[in-house]
Amino acid sequence: MILDKVLDAWRRAPPKTKAAVVVGSVAAFILYKKKTRAAAARPKPQALDASEYNQETPKVAFTSDGGVALQRGLSAAGVASRAPETVGALVDRLEDNASEALAWEDGGNWRSFTWAEYVAQVRAAARAMIALGLAPTQGVGIVGFNSKEWLIADLGAVLAGGFASGIYSTNGPDAVQYVLEHSRAALVVVEGKGQLDKVRSVAGALPGLKACVVWGDAGSDLSALGPSAPVLAWDAFLASAPADGGPLAARVSAQESGHCCTLIYTSGTTGRPKAVMISHDNVTWVVASFAEFVRFGKAPGGRERLVSYLPLSHIAAQAIDIYAGLVTVGRSVGCGPVVHAATLFFARPDALKGTLKATLQHVRPTVFFGVPRVWEKFAEALQAVGASTTGVKKKLSTWAKKVALAKYREGRADAAAAAYAGLLGGALTAAERALAMVILKKVHAAIGLDRAHFLFTGAAPIASSTLEYFGSLGLVVNEAFGMSEVAGPAAVTLNEYYAPGYCGPAVPGVEIKLDHVAGRDKPGEGEVCFRGRSVMLGYLRDDGKTREAVDADGWNHSGDTGALVPFGAGAAPMLKITGRIKELLITAGGENVPPVPIEDALKSLLPGVSTAVVVGDKLKFLSVLFTLKQQQNDATGSFDDVLVGAAKAVNPAVTSAKDAENDAVWRRAIQSAIDAYNDTAVSSAQKVQKFAILPLDFSQNTGELTPTLKLKRAAVVEKYGFQLKKIYGDAASAVWM
Repeated sequence: MILDKVLDAWRRAPPKTKAAVVVGSVAAFILYKKKTRAAAARPKPQALDASEYNQETPKVAFTSDGGVALQRGLSAAGVASRAPETVGALVDRLEDNASEALAWEDGGNWRSFTWAEYVAQVRAAARAMIALGLAPTQGVGIVGFNSKEWLIADLGAVLAGGFASGIYSTNGPDAVQYVLEHSRAALVVVEGKGQLDKVRSVAGALPGLKACVVWGDAGSDLSALGPSAPVLAWDAFLASAPADGGPLAARVSAQESGHCCTLIYTSGTTGRPKAVMISHDNVTWVVASFAEFVRFGKAPGGRERLVSYLPLSHIAAQAIDIYAGLVTVGRSVGCGPVVHAATLFFARPDALKGTLKATLQHVRPTVFFGVPRVWEKFAEALQAVGASTTGVKKKLSTWAKKVALAKYREGRADAAAAAYAGLLGGALTAAERALAMVILKKVHAAIGLDRAHFLFTGAAPIASSTLEYFGSLGLVVNEAFGMSEVAGPAAVTLNEYYAPGYCGPAVPGVEIKLDHVAGRDKPGEGEVCFRGRSVMLGYLRDDGKTREAVDADGWNHSGDTGALVPFGAGAAPMLKITGRIKELLITAGGENVPPVPIEDALKSLLPGVSTAVVVGDKLKFLSVLFTLKQQQNDATGSFDDVLVGAAKAVNPAVTSAKDAENDAVWRRAIQSAIDAYNDTAVSSAQKVQKFAILPLDFSQNTGELTPTLKLKRAAVVEKYGFQLKKIYGDAASAVWM
């Protein structure tokens, strides 16, 4: 009986432990009651009235010309009626703000800038860029890991009228050249000798490049790239800024909210990346709407703490790291709380190789965004610790996790209450819930999330089992859906309104519709389309692709299929992504098969699996390529063939994927999961017939993932053609032939 186990653990616990639990329980009970009242006071988001959506059909629905200002129409009411703002105006309002803006490690110590200091450096960078010859609408390439220099260069470029153009630090010289050439970059700002060498190797093909600025260790060679393209160290670059602010003031005053300010180059799962033109209003409006929706500023004293570690070339990182504080600090956004401070802490460059945990433990962020792989790694590490825990701690933590999981399931929008018995056998009491949270707070602290009031994920699908695991720890990890073409988030769940597998209701002011095509889409599903002030201007100098993405009525066609599902009368419907049109597999029999739901179903049944890739385009049957959970190599970021976590537990005698490939226990486990899925498949064509276990998990370094950790399906099929040929033989239609 649960009570007997817990009482036995309590009797054997040291006096100090008992005292800590009692004191902590009282404090947690008070906090729990406060949170309960707060949650009860905030109802589920309601479906918005039509007046709160964009009622104006824009005179120009899109543009591929970087010099054209296009202001999306304002709505008649609600958040989409908020007055447009330029980045320059937001910078101006913080020029005297003394709250902490940026913080970074320097020789083991943390240093910081106030907003006033940050703004001063941004303006100096902008003046220096103009003096170096940057003209309006020219690109400023930025390549390097997240740092204060990255942000200063970005905002400096925007103020100077240029297009900030982030480049992934993992890109090779050819990819760097493409972005600089396509954006017509006059300047490039790089981190260290490695990135400088990339630019130097392609500089001969970039006659429009006027200067290169280097932060960090540039090495001893600062020779010019060409006759008129000097290489400047960061400090010398800032020092070169003219004292006269007139030219900069003229540039800023000429900017309109509908002008492009930033180029986001798509990560390129297929073909060359496209340059998404983001306007001042696109990004500042959507960040303000999102911040109000998730109650940014809710942290104690209205002082938010953020961690910067995801690539700043990606819209999600820019929205959080560059714009969240800029848009919100010093004021209340809409009906949200006043944001008195929003400090961005920069993680170390090796954050995703293992040091992120230490940064989180130091910073203790109040809002945190992690891509699915980050949450999975956290879960694997915590599960490994849990597996080694014994005795009193094991019994108490197991009970607490069951309590928290029951609460998480009770809170789901798509499920009835899932009650869990209290210590005395009856219903759980508030005190028992509080006790469970005291126990779990130590787990929150272990990963640095004990002060977080909003956690979320996005950029790729996440397994429901991962979300439920964090639910068992008392943490709601919300799901968001967004894309570069809508300047960031378009839908997100909330702590009070969530369901695993759903991306939540639309961010207020963003309109969503489903474009159903008979024969392609299931009933109730269609291509997910967005409209509103966050929709991009277009793709730079690519009119054809722009017209494919944005129609004459201003709807952005995402390329994803989905459904809108309401949970409760009057509640805002939640978006569920069901697949991607370009990823639809068309079998040899002509049936359309969306691979993502199959992959998600199999992963939920196989906790030891890291990735599942369904194959079957133009083929007679479906197969699946599996990767297993393996130990990440901190030096390379890729994986070693050492099974960890749930993968190690399938058969403790098997320690590698190579051995698992022919292991009877592993093959039975996978086949059992496939059989269970096949029992629920909607048609025979969607049943899986064969599978293979691949030798290594996917990573960016090994070519299967983009810099934002999206799956490159074509690359996977090409790379593992040998395994697929063993499955399909000499099928003439096989895409790897």
